[in-house]
Amino acid sequence: MPFTQKLVLHCPNGMPAGMPELAAQFVADGVVFVAVLGPACREIEELVDAASIAAGSPQRNFILTSSHPDESVEDVLEFAESLSGEYAGPVQVLEIKQ
Repeated sequence: MPFTQKLVLHCPNGMPAGMPELAAQFVADGVVFVAVLGPACREIEELVDAASIAAGSPQRNFILTSSHPDESVEDVLEFAESLSGEYAGPVQVLEIKQ
């Protein structure tokens, strides 16, 4: 099942196993925005950025990312929903507890 164009990725237990592959799937599915929260959110954000760069063609594969180390899922979801223009649209919340 493909991901929506906007994701809130909640990883409350740190870096999930298989995160590089998941980030590559975000690119393949055409995700345009990923907000990450949890203790490893900055590192996960960097992996998503790296997957976007590795895919080439920045105009086609660019993913806007943000990390939110001390925010609630509700606050980050509200932020993601407030994005407009090319970043408008529904937001999918994905929680990975592994």
